Amino acid sequence: NSGRGLSSGSAVSPEERESKYILPTYGLGGVRSKEGLILDHGKGALVFDTEGNSYLDCAAGIAVNILGHGNEALAEAVYDQIKKLGHASNLYHTDPSLTLAEKLVEATPGMQKIFFCNSGTEANEGAIKFARLISNSKNSNDRSRCIAFHGSFHGRSLGALSLTYKPAIRAPFRPLLNQNVTHLPFNGIRAL
Repeated sequence: NSGRGLSSGSAVSPEERESKYILPTYGLGGVRSKEGLILDHGKGALVFDTEGNSYLDCAAGIAVNILGHGNEALAEAVYDQIKKLGHASNLYHTDPSLTLAEKLVEATPGMQKIFFCNSGTEANEGAIKFARLISNSKNSNDRSRCIAFHGSFHGRSLGALSLTYKPAIRAPFRPLLNQNVTHLPFNGIRAL
């Protein structure tokens, strides 16, 4: 163990600790890729467990660590900002958010506005809401059916979970918010 951050030094397995202290939001048994594994730190695309073993983080922390682990420039930028202002929500303007929005719009052909959010789930919820908003504004017919694909995972909120394919992940949370979802084979053009 590196001694950084919170550490219990517990002899109890991580699965037992999880079962006792963490509410399972993917399903009743929780979801882990390797029993007993506790990640401790990372550098670039590698993560290291408490035993010092290294692993290639092919999932990039479920697509949130695209700049890599232990990125010193990122850590310094976050530290500099957190010293000044930690979080102001979207109720107030901040120069970093306005500057980032401006740069993203100007660098992306066809993009006119930015929707900032804090997770993939929230991004998917936003996409569902924007699709509904546009559909409702253009047509008075009921166009509430959503299409998602086999193997998809869209997040843990009830709206995003409605589009997630794996029945074992959806089942414990039924009834879901959106019952009007059709799951099709990925790249199954004929199924459309």
